[in-house]
Amino acid sequence: MGRPRRDRVQPSLLRTVLVAGVLLALAGSARAVVFELTKVVSEGDAVSGLFVGQGSTIHGMRAPALDGENLGFYAFTDEAVQGYFIYDALSGAVRPAGIAGDRTTGPLSLGGFNRLTTFAGFPSMSAGVLAGWAADNMGRQHIITSDGTTVTEAANTGLIFNAAGDDIILQDLGRNPSIRNGTIAFRATATSADGSGNKSGIYTGGGELPLVVYADGETEIRPPGQHIVTFGDPSFDGDRVVFRGVSNEGWVQIHYRTPTIGGTTVNSDIIAVNDVLPFPQAEGRFVLDGSTISQPLIRAYDRLEDSYRSIVTGGTEIPGSSGLSFSNVEVFSGDQEHWVFQGGTGSTHGIYSKGLPGSERVFLSEVITTGAILDGKSVRSLAMQPDAVSGSRIALMIEFTDNTRALYVAQPRPTMLPESGARASADVHYGNLAFAPEDQDYSENVTDPVFADVFGLRGPIPLEFDEAFAHGSGYILGRDGQGTPTVHALSRAQGTFFRGPTGDPRDSVASHATGTAVSLWQPRASGAPDEPIDVDVTVELHGLLDISHGSGDFAPDFITSRFNFDVRLVQESLGDFPIVYAQATLDSDGELSGTLFEGHPEFFTPVVSEYEDGTAYRVDAVFTIEDVTLINPGGEDRFAIELTINTEARVFDPGGDELGAVADFLNSGSYSLSSDTPGVTFVQIIVPEPTAPVLLLAGILAVPLAMHCRRIELRIGRA
Repeated sequence: MGRPRRDRVQPSLLRTVLVAGVLLALAGSARAVVFELTKVVSEGDAVSGLFVGQGSTIHGMRAPALDGENLGFYAFTDEAVQGYFIYDALSGAVRPAGIAGDRTTGPLSLGGFNRLTTFAGFPSMSAGVLAGWAADNMGRQHIITSDGTTVTEAANTGLIFNAAGDDIILQDLGRNPSIRNGTIAFRATATSADGSGNKSGIYTGGGELPLVVYADGETEIRPPGQHIVTFGDPSFDGDRVVFRGVSNEGWVQIHYRTPTIGGTTVNSDIIAVNDVLPFPQAEGRFVLDGSTISQPLIRAYDRLEDSYRSIVTGGTEIPGSSGLSFSNVEVFSGDQEHWVFQGGTGSTHGIYSKGLPGSERVFLSEVITTGAILDGKSVRSLAMQPDAVSGSRIALMIEFTDNTRALYVAQPRPTMLPESGARASADVHYGNLAFAPEDQDYSENVTDPVFADVFGLRGPIPLEFDEAFAHGSGYILGRDGQGTPTVHALSRAQGTFFRGPTGDPRDSVASHATGTAVSLWQPRASGAPDEPIDVDVTVELHGLLDISHGSGDFAPDFITSRFNFDVRLVQESLGDFPIVYAQATLDSDGELSGTLFEGHPEFFTPVVSEYEDGTAYRVDAVFTIEDVTLINPGGEDRFAIELTINTEARVFDPGGDELGAVADFLNSGSYSLSSDTPGVTFVQIIVPEPTAPVLLLAGILAVPLAMHCRRIELRIGRA
C-alpha cells in the first residue's frame, strides 16, 4: 500500500482499544445493523376457520416460530380456546393449526374419542407446516403437524411400533419437536414393548411408520465404551439432526447424523464434538454455552473448520449501553447469516444479532430492548424461541406496559448508499466586543461532486494579532489528484482583550472548520473468489494542536484547540456504522485529553509552539482496522466510506493577554483500502456533475472524464 502501518489493529484487539475510547469499530457500542420491526399479529386480530363457541379473535400469544414470512405460534382465543395458529403472509390470515377440541388424522392417528386439550413447548415450522406437542382428553401425548387445514399425527404415547427388530412403546414425548422439510425429530422416553430394554432417545419420522430410532441408550458414541444416558430436544443442521447428550461418564456432548427415514441408522455417524450445550444452529455451526452463574460464555463451533469463535462473553459490551456488559444470555436462534439471542444485564434486556464469520453482517447489533418505544407504546418484555430466525428476519413476541401483546418480525432496515461528493464548511466568531466589526460571525458551506474548499476570516480589527480564521476542504481524488479521498481542516483563534474573563461564548474568538469526503467503492477481482472478500482500512491523520498560555490563571477550557476525526462505512445490507472515531483536545494548562490521546499517546509528539509561551503537539496517527466488512462475491458489492475532519480553536476573553489557539490539520486525514483476498483491488466510483470546475480539475489531473462520461474509476489496493 506504500504507507507504514504504525498500529495494526486486529479484530480481537478492538475491544481493548474501544475501552480506551479510541475506535468504534467491529465491536462494543458500534451499532452495525439497524433493524426495522413490523407488527404482524396483534391481540384482537380475527382468526379464520373457527367454529361457534371457539371464539373469533386471537389473544395471549407466545413467541412464534418463523418459516420464511409465515409464523407458527401458541395462543388462545377470546373464548379461551388454546392451541397452535399459523399466520399466512400471502393472505394475511391467521388460521388454527391444532387447537383444543381437534382430532388428529393420518396413518398414526388413534381415532376414537380422543380430542386435543392442552399444548406446551415451542412449535417449529418448515415449508408451511407446523410441528408441536399436545395432550388429549385420554391422557395421551402427541407430536402433531398441521398446514393450517388438517391436523396430522406424527407420534403418540399410545403407539407401539417396530424399529430395528424391537417393538417399542413411547411413554413421554419432548415438548419441543423440530421439523425440517417434512421430517420431524423429537425426544422421547420409551421402552421395549415387553419391558426388556430402555429405548429412550431421539426419534425421527415423516408422519407415518416406520419411526426411526435416531439415537438411544444403546447407541455407541466416541470415545469408545460410552453411551448416552440423557437426551436434549433435537434441532436440525441442514439434513442432520442435532441434539445434546450426556454420556454414562458425564460428558456433555453434541451429536449429529443424517436421519434415514424407513431404514436403520449407522452408529458410527454420531460424532461427539464438544463438552458444552448446543442451542439450535446454522448450517454446520453450533452455539455452545459454557456460562456460569455470574459469567456468560457463548461460543460458536464450526464442525467443518473444527474451530471456535466467541459470540458473547462477560466482557462483551451491550450495543448502545454506554459501557455495560452482558451478565446473562438466554434463548438462541440462528441460520446461515447470524446468531440471534436474548440477553442483557440487570437494567437492560434485549434481543441482539451477531453475524456469522463469512457473512456480510459480522457485527453485534441491537434488535430491540425493553423500554423502547414501538408503535407509540413502551416495551415491557420480549420473548423469542429457538426457531425464530429465517434469513435476515427475526420473529418475536413483545409485551407492552399497557398489558397488550403483539408478534413482530424484525429485519435489517434498507439503507441507500449516499452519493459520492465533497463538503466543506467554515464558521468563525469574532467576539472581542471592544474592537468588534459590525458582523461578528461568518459561516459558509460548500458541496461539490469532486472537491470542496472554503475559508472564513474575521479580524484583525484594529489589532493585527486578533484573528478568527477557518479553512475546510474535502477532496474525493486526494488533494493532489492522486491516491484516495482526503479531508483537511484548519482553525485559528487569537485575540487581545482588555476585559475580565466571563466564559460567555459571545466574548470569545472562535473558529470551526470541517472537511468531508464521501466515496463509493467496488471490489475488482482478477479471478472469481469463492469466499467473501475482506476489506481492511488503513487510516492516516496528521496535524498540529497549539495553544498559548499567557500570564493569567485561566480555566482549562478558556483556551482550547481540538479535533474530531470520523470514518464511517455505509453498506445497504448493514446500514451506517463507525469504523474510527478519534478525538483530542489541548487545553489552557497544556494538557492533552480525548479518545485518541488516551488510547494512543504515542501518536502525539511535543514540538515548538508558534507562540512564545505556548505548548504544541504534532499528531501523526497511522493504524489499520482489518475486516471492516465482508463482501460476498456475486452479491451486493458497493459500499461507501465517509471521511470527516472537524477542527475547533477558541479563546475566551482573558483580559489583557495576547492568546491564541490553532488546530491545523491541513496536512491531511485520509485512508486507503486493501484486502487479504488474493487478486482483489478496489475501484472508486465517482459520478460528478459536469460543471466547469469539475471538467477543469479533470483536465489538469489527466483524469479520463468527458462531457458524455460521468464515471471515474480510481484503482488502489494489492493485486
